[in-house]
Amino acid sequence: MTALDGLDLTVRRGELFVLLGGSGSGKTTLLRAVGGFVRPASGAISLNGVDLSRVPPHRRPVNTVFQSGALFPHLSVAANIGFGPRQRGMARAAVAARVAELLALVRLEGYGARGQQQRVALARAIAAEPALLLLDEPLSALDRGLRAETAAELVRLQRRLGTTFIQVTHDQQEALTMADRIGVMRAGRMAQVGTPREIYDAPASRFVAEFMGVSNLWDGVVLDDGLTMEVPCIGLVRLARVAPPGPAVCGVRAERILVGSIPGMNQMSGILERTIYAGDIVSHSFRFGGVTKAQVTEPAHGAVAREGVVTLSLPPSACMVFPA
Repeated sequence: MTALDGLDLTVRRGELFVLLGGSGSGKTTLLRAVGGFVRPASGAISLNGVDLSRVPPHRRPVNTVFQSGALFPHLSVAANIGFGPRQRGMARAAVAARVAELLALVRLEGYGARGQQQRVALARAIAAEPALLLLDEPLSALDRGLRAETAAELVRLQRRLGTTFIQVTHDQQEALTMADRIGVMRAGRMAQVGTPREIYDAPASRFVAEFMGVSNLWDGVVLDDGLTMEVPCIGLVRLARVAPPGPAVCGVRAERILVGSIPGMNQMSGILERTIYAGDIVSHSFRFGGVTKAQVTEPAHGAVAREGVVTLSLPPSACMVFPA
């Protein structure tokens, strides 16, 4: 079985790059290959122009923060952080100063003998001043509130250090809020690389659109003018950008469809099947004859009770078109 297949990726110096994908997509294998724990059958892995393909992990200017933290249980927080500098022969006083600096950097002052596992693991990883830091789903074990707080801390730390970070995650929201750029992986290949806005607003394929939460995907045909698409049970849909004529898929995010009739937009009449209250938003499910359906979300504070046939408005700019 091939875990990575013809993958070509350049990560820029000093950026926080996130590898995003589901289980089996190859993101962790790629991270391990960069770290030296997996040797590719072919190709090269270069850092600052130096080929690391045959360099063992302990000789690469690369450190890894594992999902579990992988700390030495018999050592204190300070001893864990100072392990790398000590191994490099740094003087005792210099090690103590470096440990104190890093405890402050990750906001663990006073935790020389105890601390939060992931922050300690992070401090230990950056103690040796690596050129590249790899993070293997470092937030996956945290609850929602702590996850958001720790994500913000990681971004702050990366900006301050200027060190290149490559982080693996399966969480789309985590990737969007943290990354300078995102690489969406599928079956050992890069499905798309771009900024969070590019990945969210302009997915390159139906796969990326679905993975990034585009819930409305309608089969249809783009007409010869390239700016009109015919969708069964919905009708003609005007597009904002020219698309190749022929069979295609129209993708629309649930929040881009507006409830009510708005001039200048595509109009659709659907039968409301279900409404779900989800705190800050209300989610509606509409049916357009046959099997064509639409998911629509709107802010809960402005939502009104509806039933039966409802008119929806779709901005042409909200329509993303992918090959069938």
